[in-house]
Amino acid sequence: MPRTSFGQALQARNNNHKHIATALQVMRSYTRVPKALQKPIRSPELEAWFAKEASERMGSIPKGLPGQERQAALEMANRFPDGSMRPISLEELLQMPDLVISPQDILDRAQQGVELLKSNPVSEELGTAARGIPGGGASSRAAKWARLNPEVAAKFGITESTPRPLYEVGPKTLLQHTLDLSQHIARGIERIFPNIVMTNSENVHLAVEQIRTRFGNYRTAELANTVLFNQIVLPRMWVEDQQIIEGKLYPAGHGDYPYLLARYKMAETLRNMGVKYLIFSNADEWLWQADPVMVSIAQELFNKGHHMVIIGVENINNQFGGGFVKKADGTQSLVETPRLPWEILREGKAPIALNTTFYLCDVDYLAANEARMLEVEKSLVVKRGQLCGRRFRRGPQPRLHRLAPAQLPGDQGRKLYHRVHPGRRDRGQDLPPLR
Repeated sequence: MPRTSFGQALQARNNNHKHIATALQVMRSYTRVPKALQKPIRSPELEAWFAKEASERMGSIPKGLPGQERQAALEMANRFPDGSMRPISLEELLQMPDLVISPQDILDRAQQGVELLKSNPVSEELGTAARGIPGGGASSRAAKWARLNPEVAAKFGITESTPRPLYEVGPKTLLQHTLDLSQHIARGIERIFPNIVMTNSENVHLAVEQIRTRFGNYRTAELANTVLFNQIVLPRMWVEDQQIIEGKLYPAGHGDYPYLLARYKMAETLRNMGVKYLIFSNADEWLWQADPVMVSIAQELFNKGHHMVIIGVENINNQFGGGFVKKADGTQSLVETPRLPWEILREGKAPIALNTTFYLCDVDYLAANEARMLEVEKSLVVKRGQLCGRRFRRGPQPRLHRLAPAQLPGDQGRKLYHRVHPGRRDRGQDLPPLR
């Protein structure tokens, strides 16, 4: 059986080595940031389209429109028409078969999940799960919080440009919590899970520094199976003065992840190496991992023709970010806020949402549909007084099986920020050694 790492196999494809670096290369690099991660990923076609489309839309709306009406006019081309969908109810989401009934069911699924995670037919050292995470993106809500609370932000070592994945909770950043826990599970079954970290060129040096100073207890093979790549950057336009920001490009958002996954043939490479499950979540949901019970449930659903498991929560904060809807034809879907019909936004009640996100995806399905994941539908999004270039994935919509939303107490949604200690060199001693 091959001993090639995921990083080696991925970099060997096309010109991937120019855009992807492994954590092992980061540790051994003589430069602050490996060459592959130094430059932003640009799309001249999207940049040109944005400049033309933004100017045309701004020139077509009447002057003096109130904020919400102006936003509606600017984004109308993005949105589904009124009457085409409605928010799905909690009762509708709860209509699902019983997947776990008794404590014994949990034990049985855990045992089955362990066997599924270990049964890689191609690689002896890899398990069948991979962990994806956005590791360097800026969060608009976190940036707004830092901007509105400068004294508190300074106390905790946070600035407006600090990527949310690098916020510290306890002795570790969110990024380190995520990767450590993933590897903790993998070591427990004597395997390695590939890690796929999306960064951006503006703050990739911070993510690289995390790996260089805090991942000293990772084995060489684990570092070789952790890859980093930059996301695409696009312009923005200030809505107030209708001026495109010259010489400044911004990360396009987490929607880039499936597009770049396909662009670099990551799903196909994972499949070729015997990996069956891709786990993805935001940086502050590090507890969502390749849990054996969840893997067992996912495999049962995949066997029935589904391709993805998604867990959402009831939107107790009424925070618009998109969510579960039911279309006029009776199908269920997930729709981001920039796509929701204005009638839903005007109602002022956000749908049940992916306020906490967890995706467990069928790698075979992703690999089979990489070509269609590359199809990009261009959009403009009004965000914090700006027009932003944005991409939405087109192509096959996976059949989704939604688990019951959790009832979370109010305090559970609060983010915890820990004081940053630049000099600390946490080595993650809580990770168990390989047997």
